[in-house]
Amino acid sequence: MKKEREKSGRFSRKHVERARFVAWYATEPFQRQPRTREKLANELHVSRRTLYRWEQQIEDLIPISAKAQALKIHQQTLQSLSARAIGGNMRAMELWLRFFMGEPGT
Repeated sequence: MKKEREKSGRFSRKHVERARFVAWYATEPFQRQPRTREKLANELHVSRRTLYRWEQQIEDLIPISAKAQALKIHQQTLQSLSARAIGGNMRAMELWLRFFMGEPGT
C-alpha cells in the first residue's frame, strides 16, 4: 500500500527526494537552502546515512547537473544556437546535439 501511494504520481517519492538532493548538492555551498545536510535530511524525511550514500553515488549524476548549470549560465548563447539550429544551420544543430548528447561514441 505504501509503495502504491509513493508511485501514484509520475515519479516515486524516492526519485523526487533524490532529485532534490542532487539540485541541493549542485548548488554553491553558500547558496544552499537549507544550509546543512542534517536539515535537508529532516526536510526529505531520510537519514543522514542516505544522503551520504547518495553523495557517494553522485559522480554518475554530475554530468546532468553540470549541463543544467551550464544551461542556466549560458542561456542566451543556447537560445541563439537553438534558433540557428531551428533555422536549418547544420553546424548549430551539431553543436546543440554535442552539448546535450555528448560526443559520438562516448
